[in-house]
Amino acid sequence: MRVLHVDDECVEQTANRLECADDRLTVCSETDPQAALQRIQTERVDCVISGYRVRGIDGLELFEQAREIQPGLPFVFYTGWNPADVVSGALTADATEFVRKSTEENDYEYNLLAKRVTNVVAQSHTEQRQRDGRLEEVIRAVQSALVNATTREEVDTAVCETIVDSERYAGAWIGEYEEEDDRVVPRMTAGVRTEAHTKVTVSLSCDEKQYGVLTIATDRPTTVSPEERELFDHLGETITHAYDRVRTQKRYEGQYRELFEDAPVMIAFTREEDGEPLIEDCNQRFANKLGYTVAELRDRPLAELYTEESAERLLSSGYERALESDFTPKEREFLTADGEQLSTLLQASPRLDNEGEVVGTHALYVDVTSHKRAQKVLKRAGAMEASIDGVAILNENEEYIYLNQAHAKIYGYDDPEPLLGTTWRELYEDTEIERFEDEVFPALEDDGEWRGEATGLRADGTTFPQELSLSYFEGGDIVCIVRDITAQKERERTLRASKQSYQDLFENIHEMVFVHDHDGNILSVNQAACETLGYNREVLEDRHMAEIHPEEFQVPDKWDIKDESPKIFEVELETSDGQRLSVAVSLNEIEFFGCEAVLGVARDVTEQREKEAYLEKSQEVGNIGWWRKDMSTDQTIWSDRVYEMWGVEEEKRVIGDDTVLELLHPDDREDVDEQLAAALKGEPYDVEHRIVTPDGEVRWMRQKADVNFDESGEPVSMIGIVQDITEQKVREQELQQFREAVEETAHAVYITDRDGRIEYANPAVTEITGYGEKELLGARPSLFGSGEYDDSYYEVLWDTVLSGEKWQNEIIDERKDGEQIVLDQTITPITGPDGEISNFVAVARDVTDRKRREESLERAHNELRKVIDLVPDQLFVKNRDGEYVLANEATADIYGLSPMDLEGKTDFELLPSKQQVREFREDDLEVINSGEPKRIPQKELTTADGETRLFQTTKIPYEVAETGEDAVLSYARDVTDLKAYEQRLERQRDNLSMLNQIVRHDIRNELQLVLAYTETLEEYVKEGGQQYVEQVLNSARNAVEITEEARDVAQVTLKGGVEPTSVDLLCTLNAQIDEVRSSYESAVIQTRGELPAVDVVADNMLDSVFRNLLKNAIEHNDSEVPEVTVSVTDTDDHVVIHVADNGPGIPDERKDSVFERGEMGLESDGTGLGLYLVETLVDGYGGTVWIEDNDPNGTVFNVELPLTDR
Repeated sequence: MRVLHVDDECVEQTANRLECADDRLTVCSETDPQAALQRIQTERVDCVISGYRVRGIDGLELFEQAREIQPGLPFVFYTGWNPADVVSGALTADATEFVRKSTEENDYEYNLLAKRVTNVVAQSHTEQRQRDGRLEEVIRAVQSALVNATTREEVDTAVCETIVDSERYAGAWIGEYEEEDDRVVPRMTAGVRTEAHTKVTVSLSCDEKQYGVLTIATDRPTTVSPEERELFDHLGETITHAYDRVRTQKRYEGQYRELFEDAPVMIAFTREEDGEPLIEDCNQRFANKLGYTVAELRDRPLAELYTEESAERLLSSGYERALESDFTPKEREFLTADGEQLSTLLQASPRLDNEGEVVGTHALYVDVTSHKRAQKVLKRAGAMEASIDGVAILNENEEYIYLNQAHAKIYGYDDPEPLLGTTWRELYEDTEIERFEDEVFPALEDDGEWRGEATGLRADGTTFPQELSLSYFEGGDIVCIVRDITAQKERERTLRASKQSYQDLFENIHEMVFVHDHDGNILSVNQAACETLGYNREVLEDRHMAEIHPEEFQVPDKWDIKDESPKIFEVELETSDGQRLSVAVSLNEIEFFGCEAVLGVARDVTEQREKEAYLEKSQEVGNIGWWRKDMSTDQTIWSDRVYEMWGVEEEKRVIGDDTVLELLHPDDREDVDEQLAAALKGEPYDVEHRIVTPDGEVRWMRQKADVNFDESGEPVSMIGIVQDITEQKVREQELQQFREAVEETAHAVYITDRDGRIEYANPAVTEITGYGEKELLGARPSLFGSGEYDDSYYEVLWDTVLSGEKWQNEIIDERKDGEQIVLDQTITPITGPDGEISNFVAVARDVTDRKRREESLERAHNELRKVIDLVPDQLFVKNRDGEYVLANEATADIYGLSPMDLEGKTDFELLPSKQQVREFREDDLEVINSGEPKRIPQKELTTADGETRLFQTTKIPYEVAETGEDAVLSYARDVTDLKAYEQRLERQRDNLSMLNQIVRHDIRNELQLVLAYTETLEEYVKEGGQQYVEQVLNSARNAVEITEEARDVAQVTLKGGVEPTSVDLLCTLNAQIDEVRSSYESAVIQTRGELPAVDVVADNMLDSVFRNLLKNAIEHNDSEVPEVTVSVTDTDDHVVIHVADNGPGIPDERKDSVFERGEMGLESDGTGLGLYLVETLVDGYGGTVWIEDNDPNGTVFNVELPLTDR
């Protein structure tokens, strides 16, 4: 905070003392009023402190001139002058504060002055921030108003009217500078143009373009802060940008119209009407191209100008796509006014209005009529250049006049340029040149064209085979087309070599091999096919595939594989003697001597089919599946049941090893591989393993299989069965778990035969009854009898279990040692395969301890019920559903019910106010869900008799003992009367606060005037009247002190629950000692020993404690020279301040009562509040105050205060 101190003397000392009193203050000093005013004009000043006389100028004059420069500037008078005109003049002129300067300097005075300054500056800053906030709102309103402004006049109007409408400013006007008159002439005014307290001028310019000046006026005194100035400048930039936008928009509109008319393309704007585009505007080129005027084309349907085909495209989807920005360039045909056809290329886009709504399209047309004709001419040359073959043209001199890039590259040249102008002979060896001259060119002359193979010569000297085509072109030129067939020749050589290898394999393979076309005609077969089917090769290769299949076989369904390859089928073939063989056929698409064909490899699986038929039967009976694996292809065929068990969709009949491996459980794959390897060596294949189905389910499988070996001992196939044993495994696991559970359970479990003899007993039976296993086996359960029941009890038990029903009850039995136990027992009959009861299983849980606890809890519950019913406040528990689980009588009385009737009900059933129900419900759920307690200081509740009461409630999370469910425990106290009492106290406190203000301000100011006038009168009163003047002065001073004392009492009374803070003890003591010394010059105030520099727990009222004790020690002292001694004793956690005097002392019987409110001595003319205030404040700090006798005479007041953390 920057403070300017203006005074004739001690300015530097005052500045230093103020900065020490509060480190937030930066104080600069001036003794010259004009220099001070210059600082206010040019520098930031937050507050002015001024004396009354400053180098001949009246402090009030300085105040008025400072406020003219900076309205609202905080101004504090700090002067020792106290005439009436100074006080009343300062207050009348609206000075911020008036602080009287004492004759002697003291820390208290500077602390007080610093505090007054920081308070007024903080208040001034708060008001400035509020002004800035309101100004920002005005700027935002102006920005919003400028959005739709399209002219300079609209900008002026929007700015001025928006500023005045904000009610913050009286007037606003925008003026324009006129060079001739050298003045600003308003062009727009809003509000009232009057002489205002403050005017702000904002320049409106951008890029050296001057748009004018904005002037804003307010009729209230205020000041323009740097921040506010910056906001006004920002407003000016906003307005200037709006001017610039309007100017730019007008320039662009003119340029756009110019471009529109001079555009080298046809442009038309359309609008939609009844779903059809109409021409709203077009440029002159559009009209000229179609042979119309612009006026003739406006409002005319666009479709009327199109050809029939183009119009149909427009109306069907083209226009709609253009409106949706989904239009790509398209060709459109127009019919001109004279009937000619005009070809154009169209690009269309949506046209938007000012609100951003689509209202039509922008259509740009490019005339491509001439271009399309040119395309026909260029098409042939373009095709030649893009050809992958070499293309060249020879003139009549057999020289190259054109070569494409491919032609040059075929002959090993990077660029066709070197070959242009040379003859074709450069690209061939002599032998080929002779052949061309002797054979090729004569044939070309006769037939007009020639095609054949030749050998070309590359640039590097190597030769290559080529296909060559020669033909005559326009004007006698020869067109040469060349293709390099080096790769083709190499493939033919490789094919010939491969054909022999494939022929050898074809003949020596053991399976039947067929090659046929897609119509089913057999093209070739191997020897195995002839021997298996009983045909010779010539006969079989002359047949159709349908002739060696049963009549119902449809060739296209099985053998046409053009859509997908390869395919595998299982079909039947018929031998020459009519037998049918089951074969597995694999089909592949091949090229057979340049023709598409099908290669079929067939393997005889008749024997396997017989085994599969047997397995199918077994599958139906034993709920198992079968599978067959071909070892040569590693492909497996599954039965339908396997697909079901393994959870695989039956998309094809053939399964690869990778599919099987993927389904096996990772932990079982190694074991299955080892078993399979052993089986392929002749070992039996019988394995149990897990699979993981595609949906993640784990299942157990058992597989058994046989391996078929060929004559050489090599495995050729496997056929096996697979059974899902998941349920068996689960039962085994459950049985094992059940056995372990029974053995480990703490419940007694025993099994008897039908006659009741014990056949099995788990260890818990021994632990509960005390009988060993040998004593139990063979015995009857009557061994545990306690004699508590007669025969009829056991007859009911036996009748129940023999009828097949379960018996359950709590029963009192007896241990081996004679101790009675309570068992919660269940006896269940077990039936055999024939449905007859064969055994009984008994399960017993020892609940002896629980029964004892329940009885104890019941007694405790009854006692608790008595206790909570004695509680005068509401105590209740509600569960998550809002039901009352527990309620005392005080709670039930609210609703006019008994506790028993209340429990089980909800607030919804009890309360008439649904708002109260909803609020209580929300509070309860918040505590239950968060697990945190909640205190509700005040909430209304309507009782059964319709009275609305106020309750203070505490809610804590609670768990219902019987069920363990979450609940909330609530304790509610009726505070209706207490709140009414607090409201009365609040009103009394407000009244006291108002009285305090009157005492502090009005009465104190009047007393200050009395003192000022009386001191002035003192010069004019004669000697005989001096004593009366002195009496008036003393009485007025006493009254001022009484107001100060009343102020302190009121502050203590009204401060409520304000927490103490940390206060510098040394600074406070020294300030009060200095102040009292200056007021009582005849008294001696001294300190004994060094006063410690410590901080104590207190607040800003601590100075009142010491001021009252020091004044009390002097004013109630009957010695000729009152003496007061101040000393301090400190410990680790507190200090004791001793204030000793040499007065008459206080009798022991009054040492406690002197601190009571209104207590004062007989000779005292005070209020009796001083010592009461001392004890009240010290008690609030957590300290104590007491009185002791001084030696040899007088009194010692002791104040003990706690230290803050060191």
